[in-house]
Amino acid sequence: MLTSALILAATNLASVAHGATLPRTVAKAAVTVLDPVPDLSAGPPRNISARTTENPAVTWTEFESRRCDGWAVAYQVPDGGCFLLPTGDGFKVDWIADTCRVFVDSSKSCNGAGFQVYPGQCYDVHDMYSIKAFCH
Repeated sequence: MLTSALILAATNLASVAHGATLPRTVAKAAVTVLDPVPDLSAGPPRNISARTTENPAVTWTEFESRRCDGWAVAYQVPDGGCFLLPTGDGFKVDWIADTCRVFVDSSKSCNGAGFQVYPGQCYDVHDMYSIKAFCH
């Protein structure tokens, strides 16, 4: 097939060189239609549910103060979901499972601005509303 196409192209070029015009017909080629690539610019599809691999994935203490002092309440959550944070202003991670990373988020659905948290540090979370752990 390729050889035939090359011979035809060479013949057409030779004809053009002698003043002939190229034929207007175009040979039909086999075209493979691929499935469209999904548009993920708006993030992953909402119907994907994560599987819990660690329960608990993270334990933390919520404090009334942004300095992590005053009254305190302990909490824990598994991975595989987005969870609302309690109402305290101070947040100190007590423990994170070995295979996990934990983020607090400024939205109630874990799709806003946020940051990763680490054990032993006190965080000001008065503007944060949710927590999510990613484990493998």
